[in-house]
Amino acid sequence: MTVDKSMAVKSNNKIEKQSVPEIEDGIEFHKGHTNILLIAPHGVETSPRDDIGTAELTRQIQAQLGCSAIINTKYRKPEGNEPKKRNNGNPRVEAKVLNLNLVAQAKQLPDFINKIKEVVNSPGVTYVFWIHGIADENIAEGLDCYVGYGQPNIGQDSRYTADGFTVSNLMTTFNKNLIIAYSAPKDSGYRGWSQRYMNQWFQLNNYSLTQVQSIQLEFKFSSIRKKEKIESSAQKIAIAIPALIKPVTEIEEAYNHIKRIFVKHFQNAMLEVGQYLIDKMYGSYESAIKKEPKGKKSLSKLAKRIQQDSQEKGNAPSRTWIYDAVNLAIDNHLYEQKALPSVYGQLGHSHKVNLTYFKYTPQKDDDKKKRDENRKKYLKIKKALVEEAVDKKHTVARFRERIREEKHKQDDSYIPIKEVMPLERLMEFTPEQLEKIKAKTIVMEAKVKETLNLYKGNLELILQALARKK
Repeated sequence: MTVDKSMAVKSNNKIEKQSVPEIEDGIEFHKGHTNILLIAPHGVETSPRDDIGTAELTRQIQAQLGCSAIINTKYRKPEGNEPKKRNNGNPRVEAKVLNLNLVAQAKQLPDFINKIKEVVNSPGVTYVFWIHGIADENIAEGLDCYVGYGQPNIGQDSRYTADGFTVSNLMTTFNKNLIIAYSAPKDSGYRGWSQRYMNQWFQLNNYSLTQVQSIQLEFKFSSIRKKEKIESSAQKIAIAIPALIKPVTEIEEAYNHIKRIFVKHFQNAMLEVGQYLIDKMYGSYESAIKKEPKGKKSLSKLAKRIQQDSQEKGNAPSRTWIYDAVNLAIDNHLYEQKALPSVYGQLGHSHKVNLTYFKYTPQKDDDKKKRDENRKKYLKIKKALVEEAVDKKHTVARFRERIREEKHKQDDSYIPIKEVMPLERLMEFTPEQLEKIKAKTIVMEAKVKETLNLYKGNLELILQALARKK
């Protein structure tokens, strides 16, 4: 049944128009006027229920955004929250038992699939948000939402359903609006990586990320989906989503599109390479942190081989990039996955790469106990640097400066050769250390002189050309 009337809904002191939904065979469809599509695949509102509160949460977000929304209000999952299986665990349309988050079962309901196509086949990119519910005991303490965008575990194929720029900004805007969101943990179905799940349906049907970006959102019950929380939660989500994706002008839209492509290629590639190398070369993050490769494998040999290829063909990453990738993956494991969920992810890519340079370098006379103690001390300081950078909104330049300051404090042998060296500081070094600093400085001076002579020669030629032209 289709109704063409419309009604006004108050949202953030503005009036938004929301079309009365079409409801056909238990699928509630709101036709919107933006490039956002919300889908609640487990929204049945009578007992027994699956993802409690997701239907009403989706309606209230839709009302404030004026976007499209599809809500399943009829079909229950074959295996629900209660011990007894529905229809003996057999998915069947006639029995009203289907899991509309599973591709194989969703296909049995053509109307559901067709409504999705109707929205995403419109011109431009469509942002699809799958609204799910997660039990309180299945989400890390202090978090409100897990975000899944097809992120793989180590050794798995890459199946990203949204680019890094979109996801990073989504979590940032969520956190700014007091919804603590974090990337879904590894080895969980919340990542939307499995091709069994509808988050991957667009990829399976050859939609590119310039056509559809799909994100699975798992919202906690007690802080988001509880009846008395839904209204305020919907307001926060409705503020966060358009702040992420709404282009201001055609120029801004083109700029953001190019930036998304660049960030996806560069940032995700570096992290994926680092994770792969840790798996292949070290076997575990603990071994990578201690620089203990497994077997006869050597990261330095691989880096040398890649460097050779880069010099010959010019199409391979640099040696430094390889080491940065491994260190970035280690930091991602230590801080995004463990110590600082929702904080580390707010750092920009350049901040994260600079952070990798703050690391403990064992000395020859350090025994195992001292090395372990120093590693722990550095990791603690590193954690504090991350929190400070996010709290004080450090620029990349300021963050780099703070890292140098902490290096100076922790490493008596550290000296910033490219900066002014106070005599008082130099007097703290031994003659042997001063000789090393002197040798480095002489080499750097020679390189600068060589470059300066090149510029002077070019300047003379430019002046001669100008004189002849006149």
